[in-house]
Amino acid sequence: GGAVVAAHSLDALLPIADEVAIMDGGVVREVMEASRYARSIAREAGAPQALQAAACFGLLEADAVPWLSPSELAGRLASDNPAVAPGRASERKRESRQGTDLSGTREDQAGDQAAGCNGDREEAGKKAQTEIRKADQERKGKDLGKRIDPRALIASYLMVAAGVLSQKSWLGIGVSLAIALAILVPLRSSLRIYAGAVKGYGVFVLTLAAVAGIGLAPLQFQWEPAADMLLRMLRLMLVMLLGLPLLALLPPFRLQKAADQLLAPLAKAGLPAARITLPISLLFRFIPMLAEEWQRYAMIGAARGKFASRPGRVPPSMLYRAAVPYMLSVLRLGDRAADALEAKGFGAGDGIKRSAFKLRLSMRDALALAAGAVLWGGLRFIARI
Repeated sequence: GGAVVAAHSLDALLPIADEVAIMDGGVVREVMEASRYARSIAREAGAPQALQAAACFGLLEADAVPWLSPSELAGRLASDNPAVAPGRASERKRESRQGTDLSGTREDQAGDQAAGCNGDREEAGKKAQTEIRKADQERKGKDLGKRIDPRALIASYLMVAAGVLSQKSWLGIGVSLAIALAILVPLRSSLRIYAGAVKGYGVFVLTLAAVAGIGLAPLQFQWEPAADMLLRMLRLMLVMLLGLPLLALLPPFRLQKAADQLLAPLAKAGLPAARITLPISLLFRFIPMLAEEWQRYAMIGAARGKFASRPGRVPPSMLYRAAVPYMLSVLRLGDRAADALEAKGFGAGDGIKRSAFKLRLSMRDALALAAGAVLWGGLRFIARI
């Protein structure tokens, strides 16, 4: 008998596997011997460390891949490591074998394999450095946004959104799209979880425009009504796209604090301002959390073979398989959130609450407001052309 094991990590299972089945899109693309598969991925950056060590020592030419034990690997590193000290290793080999041609040939092969291994590692290191730089740039952008007062960010967004909604031509829609992309691209990895919703809304917009262009008397397709509907819906879509960065740039606590300070006069007048600010904060906290949770269950379902689709996507016919555990997880999240709010004193009374700090508008906030005003003015000018 035997067993079929699905796994993403190869370190523990590849050494004891007989065969490897490669899956893509839920379909088995190829089945090969484990040793042949190990030799094919030995020089890749994500290969198991033991396999990379075997490649560096030139041990992949055998029929079966020799998986070195920790003690064997340590011994080779100490006495015969061409990747670290090829010169000294070669000298020791020459002394021990007295300069025979066979040893020279083996040393040349080891040196070539070490050079190839080092080259692969350098290339992988360069790719890793590139990814790190991209992540650092995005983190700096998010940190800069989080240092801006939420009131300034929301006011700037409202000004730009008002300018987008005033557009009546395709030129204005194009300029608005360029502005939205300039804001979204630096934060693309944080907003990737909303890609499915954006694509779905885009399909809805195109469908609505197609329906608006259908004429019944006589039956024909009219381009003018379809284009007018498409322009109207694209304005709303651009406003939605401009609002997505707020979910990444507005920490819920700072947002609630800004709303509390903004509605402080109402609280002093006896109105329950906290009942308004708390739902706003929870909304900005739970929308990203719900999207991430759905993505997590979609990935789990694809990894377990439940969905015959790309990982992270759930076919419409399989929605029920992910919906039930997803709803149970959402209920657990809500229960934990309620316990956390109760522990922090929410709902214990509407007495005056004091905070350790207050948000104050700074020069950075003034620049954000000025940028929003400039964009609003430019969009209004384009709308009047």
